[in-house]
Amino acid sequence: MRKRIRKWIVDMAPIWAKASLQAENRALAEENQRLRDEIDRLNAYIQGLQFATRALRRITINTAGDKN
Repeated sequence: MRKRIRKWIVDMAPIWAKASLQAENRALAEENQRLRDEIDRLNAYIQGLQFATRALRRITINTAGDKN
């Protein structure tokens, strides 16, 4: 049913509306790709932070004093 409605809208729409939709689809696809790239970059940053925190030396501070 959706395909039929979509096809009818696309077939019946004026040329300027089709061009407008295509331009908007291209812009949205570019923004989608930009956001995916940003997500990849942020995930890489997160992985780097996780690696760095695991690589830190563990320091144990004993503040209880000497119990001898």
